[in-house]
Amino acid sequence: MRFKLAPSPRELAHQAIGLIEDCWQREQERRAAERSAVMMDWLTPGWLLPHPQRDLAARIAGQLAGYASLRVGYLPVGECAAHAMARICLRTAAVNPTVLVERDLSTATAEAQRLVKAAARLALSNLALHDRALVAKDVRAQTKEFIEQAGLQVIVVDEPDLPALRNDGLLPELDRWRIRMEFREAVRGTNVMMILPG
Repeated sequence: MRFKLAPSPRELAHQAIGLIEDCWQREQERRAAERSAVMMDWLTPGWLLPHPQRDLAARIAGQLAGYASLRVGYLPVGECAAHAMARICLRTAAVNPTVLVERDLSTATAEAQRLVKAAARLALSNLALHDRALVAKDVRAQTKEFIEQAGLQVIVVDEPDLPALRNDGLLPELDRWRIRMEFREAVRGTNVMMILPG
């Protein structure tokens, strides 16, 4: 089964800014409802929450794609491509997500400008995102296929320790090593550099 790349960086950057604007709007609505004594539940989306491995991977991918003329692939194991791009935009712009969501945008002008500038740079970059869930038994094959079809020079994996990739029959440390080896085997014999967080 032939895998499909995510939409272009331009489309994903547009979706990412839309997601961030939507979160800001919902937070403003929630605050207005609180002031009028109306309870309104809103769960913060996962891509907006801090995550050490994903944030590090997003920052690395954003810097490489935005400032180097490399064909960079981002393999978001833990989230969909649009959410991964929102995280990449925020981390590349060095913007704390809570600043944009919780504060009035008029008082977060510098952050908003940095975010738009980073999104524009990424939209014009050679960044490619994988947009299909990885299957534990096919990690190596799917990663290799992504590398070949996207013509990558660098691949960044966002969260190799995701529970969906684990084998419960192995000791945790051995399984952690096994998963990383599956990813590394995908680049063996190529000139592709792989970056695995953690």
